[in-house]
Amino acid sequence: MQFDIFQPHKALGTFIRYYWRIQAPKLPSPAPAQKFLAEGIELTFNLADPVEITRTDAEGKRVDRIAITGPMTKPMKLRANGCVNVMGVCFRPGGSYAFFPYPAHEMANCLSDAQEVWGAKGREFEQWFFEICSDSGQRIDFLNRFFLQRLNGNGAPDPCVAEAILAIESCKGMVSVDYLAKKTGISSRHLERKFKERVGLSPKQLCRSLRFKHMVSSRVRNPGGPWVAAALDCGYYDQAHMINDFKHYTGVRPSDFFNHPMLLEPFFTANF
Repeated sequence: MQFDIFQPHKALGTFIRYYWRIQAPKLPSPAPAQKFLAEGIELTFNLADPVEITRTDAEGKRVDRIAITGPMTKPMKLRANGCVNVMGVCFRPGGSYAFFPYPAHEMANCLSDAQEVWGAKGREFEQWFFEICSDSGQRIDFLNRFFLQRLNGNGAPDPCVAEAILAIESCKGMVSVDYLAKKTGISSRHLERKFKERVGLSPKQLCRSLRFKHMVSSRVRNPGGPWVAAALDCGYYDQAHMINDFKHYTGVRPSDFFNHPMLLEPFFTANF
């Protein structure tokens, strides 16, 4: 399985983390599901055989062309049904607010398509991407132009939210909501409301997700060693606290998780 990352136009860097593409030959049936966990919206384009995206609490949805997944409190699963050729847009936490006509919390853990979100503009968007663009370079250029145009007339990022997100990301999720409120100069309740509208996750949920990802990436880079020390280094109260997060996000204990290399594919760990 090949996973590639492409940088967006520099003017979009505040909003979009990267564009990505995942490719693989025809997989055996039934193919294993690949998990992905995103704190921002993911816009996914299927260029090959149909794929299925599944929320943890719902049946899978067949994706022939475009899927939009909202900020996640738990991973979703992508299962291929043949050859894999999928492109996507990975928005930063809160970065999609300028491009989508809904408060971010309405899209949390949701799965929809471009026409549901953008209406007639979504149909035009889909036509350009699939029928006029012929390769990855043209598709990336189109995405850059599309999002740059939609930025016109939209408000700038909220400075309090942006400052809080920067602090959360810099600390790998190991920061308290009280600290964030003091740093941004607003009450924790006001900060929660701003996050609900613009990010779709609460500050605590964003911290939890990034702390878990930091734990996984740290263990991938430095396998071995006692779990207790690893847990404390990543901001967990104790080993039980860390195990609880692993079960929440993966359904298994840490030791079981790291015994399945498929779970550690770059598609899952890319934005750690």
